[in-house]
Amino acid sequence: MNRPFVKLSSKLQSITNIKYQRHHHVTIDGISASHYHSSSDTFRLGKIILPLLMFSVLLYLIPYIRIDKSSYDPNGINNDQLINIKRPNLSNGQQQPCDKPVSNIFFLKTHKCASSAIQRIFLKYGYLNQKLFALPASGNYLGHPEPFDRSFLSEPFYGKYNIFAVHTRFNLGQVAAVMPPSTLYITILRNPLFLYESMFGYWNLTKFYHLPRNFLDLPAIPIEQLQRVRWIQKIGANQMFFDLGYEPTQLTSDQIDTILPKLDQIFDLVMIAERFDESLILLKDKLCWSFDDIITFKINARPQRKSLSPLAEERIKMINWADLKLYSYFLTIFDRKVKAYGINRMKSDLAQLRSREALWYSECVYNETISWGKSTSSVVKFINRKPSNLTCVLLTATELEVINFIRRKQRKFHPGSVRRW
Repeated sequence: MNRPFVKLSSKLQSITNIKYQRHHHVTIDGISASHYHSSSDTFRLGKIILPLLMFSVLLYLIPYIRIDKSSYDPNGINNDQLINIKRPNLSNGQQQPCDKPVSNIFFLKTHKCASSAIQRIFLKYGYLNQKLFALPASGNYLGHPEPFDRSFLSEPFYGKYNIFAVHTRFNLGQVAAVMPPSTLYITILRNPLFLYESMFGYWNLTKFYHLPRNFLDLPAIPIEQLQRVRWIQKIGANQMFFDLGYEPTQLTSDQIDTILPKLDQIFDLVMIAERFDESLILLKDKLCWSFDDIITFKINARPQRKSLSPLAEERIKMINWADLKLYSYFLTIFDRKVKAYGINRMKSDLAQLRSREALWYSECVYNETISWGKSTSSVVKFINRKPSNLTCVLLTATELEVINFIRRKQRKFHPGSVRRW
């Protein structure tokens, strides 16, 4: 193909009749150059070209514009659609036959709910068993605050990812599009009293909201602001509902009553942070894993917590009323599952779990140290006793260290499974 050219006389005279030919030749002749470049013609040309240019840019950007789905129910599907998206729910508390270990897992990593310790279980198991992870190009978030979208991951690997365990904002249809149909859906919740206090301590949110540290005990507090405004658009009131993909400020009590049974259908297991060890036993049973598979240490735990006055507790409940309903609902279901598991069986398994955990701790941890978190809050870190032991490394390293390690390995052995940007 020949390049376009413009033929002008040396004195820029007499050019007219712009003619575009088939092979992109442009011949300009006939009218004067001064007339062709007149200000009025340039203005008229600009009125035509500028709107066309803006329209072209808009068409180009449309596929990349993300609509905020948080104003409606992102997981709002009926029972028939649910069966098509994921297999029928088996999480009724009854013991299921354990044919083979489950390796397709979606874990919704809720903020400040001991979720890093649970995530560590999936990262360790997945890497040691050569599973394929759904990972972002960098960091440890796939979306959030925007809901998860399948475009965040590499299309050729849709349906091939085994473990999805990084932070995201839940969007069932999009998650199901990238995970196998046999995927188990798991998450963990925490008492909103402890969750809210933990968030304020870990991220120093009193500074963000311009409030004194004892603001919950003051005569008046900005409840509407605390419910509406989120730190970096991610962290704030009713955090668990927000992580589940909903916009808490737009939910009514009746809507939540409709949503909760739906979430129970979607999630095969909802663990409870205050019942951590029992949660691990139910997880082990659900996944058909061994005791060693579910060993984990509490990552990012704060060594000291602030005690709350009765007034502060009531105000936290008022601010986080949606999360309180969510937690209470699933705590009741959790109690039912523990009872169905069997009191004596649970007691025996808890003893075995704690014995194996003590063994791995003595094997891997040389010491614990206190380091600073993202604010003035301090968190517990582990010093690895055996850096040459891969399991010890996976148990004691920080979250980002483990994810970065797995990401490098996966890019090497599964090219294209992790996007470059």
